[in-house]
Amino acid sequence: SLPDDPQRWFPTIEEPASGPWVQIVDSGPDEDVADIRNLYFTAVTEARRRLWITTPYFVPDEPMLTALRTAAARGVDVRVILPQQNDSMLVKAAARTYSRTMCAAGAQVFMFQRLMNHSKTMVVDDTFAIVGTANMDNRSFQLNFEAVAAVWDEDVNERLAALFQQDLMRSVRFDAASSERGIVDRLWSNTARLLSPLL
Repeated sequence: SLPDDPQRWFPTIEEPASGPWVQIVDSGPDEDVADIRNLYFTAVTEARRRLWITTPYFVPDEPMLTALRTAAARGVDVRVILPQQNDSMLVKAAARTYSRTMCAAGAQVFMFQRLMNHSKTMVVDDTFAIVGTANMDNRSFQLNFEAVAAVWDEDVNERLAALFQQDLMRSVRFDAASSERGIVDRLWSNTARLLSPLL
C-alpha cells in the first residue's frame, strides 16, 4: 500500500537539479529478487570504457563471470583488486580459479599486498559507481543482508577511481601461470571452485 504522504517520499524535483544522485539498494534472504546482484550484473553489462572492481571475496556465479569476461572481450578496461591475504583459504583458492579465467579473457587482476583490503567498490565508465557491503559472491548476493549505494556523479566516480589507482600502487599483478604449483594446488583450487555456490 502507498504511504499517506507520498510527496514526502517522492518529492517533485525542481530544475536545475544537482547531484550526486544516490540510490540505496538492499537485498537479503527474505527477498525473492536479488536486487544487488541484478544491479552489479547490469553495471557490468552496461560498462563501455572502464570497470574497476575492488572486492575481498571474488566468487562470481557463472552469469556474472560471463558478463565480466564479455566486458573485457568487447574492449572494456576490466580490472579487479583482490587481497593477497584473505581470511578464508577456501575462498582464496576459488578466487584464484576465477582470476585465471578473467585473465584469459583479457581482464587484469591485481593482488593487494600486506593487508586484508576489505573495500567493496565498482567504478563504471565516468559517471557511475557503487560502494557498499556486498562482495562479488553468492553469499552476498543471496544469503546475507547487504546494502550498497549506487551513485551517479562524475566527481564521486573520479574520486573512487583515484582511490582505486592508489590501491593499485600497493598491489602486484596476478600471475596466472604461477598461481598453481603442482597437483595438490590444482586439486585444492578445483575443489574450492566446485564449492563456490556455497561460499
